[in-house]
Amino acid sequence: MPQIIKLSPEHSSRIAEMETKCFAPFMQWNEKMIAESFNGGNTTFFGAQESDGLVGYIAVSYCCGEAELLKICVLPEFRRYGNAEKLFNAAFDNLVEIHGEEFEKMILEVAADNFSAKKLYEKCGFRELATRKGYYRDANKAIDAILMIKTVK
Repeated sequence: MPQIIKLSPEHSSRIAEMETKCFAPFMQWNEKMIAESFNGGNTTFFGAQESDGLVGYIAVSYCCGEAELLKICVLPEFRRYGNAEKLFNAAFDNLVEIHGEEFEKMILEVAADNFSAKKLYEKCGFRELATRKGYYRDANKAIDAILMIKTVK
């Protein structure tokens, strides 16, 4: 059972390594981007820590009553054990604790063809809000993004 911990800039290289194992190249953040996110001030990272190290993470930004789920990543061999849901709940609970009544909603974008992620987000209380046509692009095709929202109240 993983322990959920708050991450620091020292975790940037491990997060970048996980990105290469979990996301298509056009969706990956590199180590510099991750380190800059830590230093930006409004992004928080939590990790799922197993005995053999970090196996997942979530990145959430917050501003003016609204949070955005920027990334959630669990290594393939640690999926289907509830790790992503635990990471989401830790981040969400942290926002409620820190911002209280100010915290109104969380938004995210997910690739329309990422059915397992959409299912997770729906399980966590998100609903579809809009579609951004052709939002994600790789060398072969354009993929729609589904904008989803979860309200706190």
